[in-house]
Amino acid sequence: MKRPLLFLNAAAFGALTLALPIASHADEPPQPPPAVPSAPAPTPTQAAAPTPPPAAETVYAVQGQTKPGDVPAAAFVAFGRAREYTPLVSFKPGGVALQAYAHLAFRGEGVSSFAVDNTGNTFQTGAVISPQVRLGAQFDTGKVLKYVNLHAEYEHDLPTGYWASDTPVEGIGLPASSPAIDHQLRKAYLRASFDRYLHIGGGFMTNQFGLGLLANDGAQGNWAPGSGRFADNRSGDRVLRGFLGTGPLSDLGFTATFAVDQVQGDDVLLPGDSAYQIIGTASVGYGKPWGAGLFVVQRHQDTEGGARIDATVVDFTARYSRVMPGYVVSMEGELAVVTGDTTLAPTPEFPVHKLRQIGAALRTTLRTHYFGGVIDLLYFSGDGNPDDQVQSAFKADPNFETGLLLFRYVMAAQTGRSAVTAANLELVGEPAQDLDRLPTRGSPSNAFVLFPRFMYRPVDGLEATAGLLLAWSQAPLFDPLNSRVSGGIITNSLGGKPGSYLGTEIDLGARHRMILGGTELTLGVEGALFLPGDAFVDVEGKTMDPVLGGRALLGFKL
Repeated sequence: MKRPLLFLNAAAFGALTLALPIASHADEPPQPPPAVPSAPAPTPTQAAAPTPPPAAETVYAVQGQTKPGDVPAAAFVAFGRAREYTPLVSFKPGGVALQAYAHLAFRGEGVSSFAVDNTGNTFQTGAVISPQVRLGAQFDTGKVLKYVNLHAEYEHDLPTGYWASDTPVEGIGLPASSPAIDHQLRKAYLRASFDRYLHIGGGFMTNQFGLGLLANDGAQGNWAPGSGRFADNRSGDRVLRGFLGTGPLSDLGFTATFAVDQVQGDDVLLPGDSAYQIIGTASVGYGKPWGAGLFVVQRHQDTEGGARIDATVVDFTARYSRVMPGYVVSMEGELAVVTGDTTLAPTPEFPVHKLRQIGAALRTTLRTHYFGGVIDLLYFSGDGNPDDQVQSAFKADPNFETGLLLFRYVMAAQTGRSAVTAANLELVGEPAQDLDRLPTRGSPSNAFVLFPRFMYRPVDGLEATAGLLLAWSQAPLFDPLNSRVSGGIITNSLGGKPGSYLGTEIDLGARHRMILGGTELTLGVEGALFLPGDAFVDVEGKTMDPVLGGRALLGFKL
């Protein structure tokens, strides 16, 4: 019996972000300065943006760098004296900081129909809407208490998820099908810090490390002024955690953390599964224009069907930025290696499969006040032999922004459809096990990607972005049923023999950010055209038709 080509999402194996008191991401709610070490060093892409006080679990800037070359164009001030967003509630009675905020987001989108199998079925969701109401509150004692600083935080999405006007073709993990509109508790934790030497705490928290390749909280990778991202994330990796930490120590800005997690929600944790993980991290470069971080994760997961995953993740991240009077240049990268074994998709020959997966990201950014450019080089290992003992297909977090159509829609829909056709008893007799692990569910996987973007900010608040995504598969696209019918020859979902070029995607977008008496309103529109390559040929050798998509976005922070 042949096994399905499983995509074990490395992003789900966790990461640890317990923020340090540094300048925050421009897209995050302001919070009192925490005193807890962070797993990765700060990300330079957002260095020195003029933002409010630092955000808990945010590591997106280097403190003190506010030279003109690193400041994106200001928001358009429609009325009021405030020049930037201020939270709904923010005051310090007796030196104790209390804050509360609400972030509202709404997205409507749609794509043209495209083929998902070799029998003429197409994917079409009609109009898709995705609302989100994020409520949060923070409490920090600052220096009121003599020996300890206490910090508590709550954050809840009420609601979040997706709704589609039409029922798409039958499949598993299809685009815009998960999560359904529901609520998600993101944060409810308490931390006690004893100067910089000891930090201890626990509760419900989110995960973020480095660029978000492996663990992504669904917030820090969102669009922000000057980021060049096509991102409007939902959900995120969530855990119930207990942790210890120390730092920053010495002139190197050294930090270290240790944590134990019960996973509450991430990309590989399907309904009925349970997972626990142990995490250790170390980093240098806190508060500096350079830095590096390393974390190691050991995860055990039991699936509803009785299978298990035992995985070890080693992730390294590094960054460097240089701020000049007229511009800022930065480089940051992340390299993740997943090893271990799993009893998912067993066969008589291989009841246990080895995990050998690699993912890497390198991002270079150049920004001036009105112009900017970003180039991403991305690598996600594929599985070139679906019948051997090794599972080598790396799947990044779906909130790791990589274009609008190829990974979010085309790959997700075709792999989601393959999971159903491979289980058709009239065609296969006895289907392979654990086919629900086959779909990519919108995650970038099995690809080498070159993704340059260009930003232009002509006036206060308005930013236009253009991107060109070029992608090649690392292993031929594989459909379990079609490959089985063809006698073991690797065949794609359309019944053709796939080449290596996935295709070209052209992304365009614009967002306008306005300050309305201290609240912030952001309006956006984005569109994309995907031109499939020879990886998407049908049985006659004809390339799949182009795919069009677009979306309108609204965000309101108060």
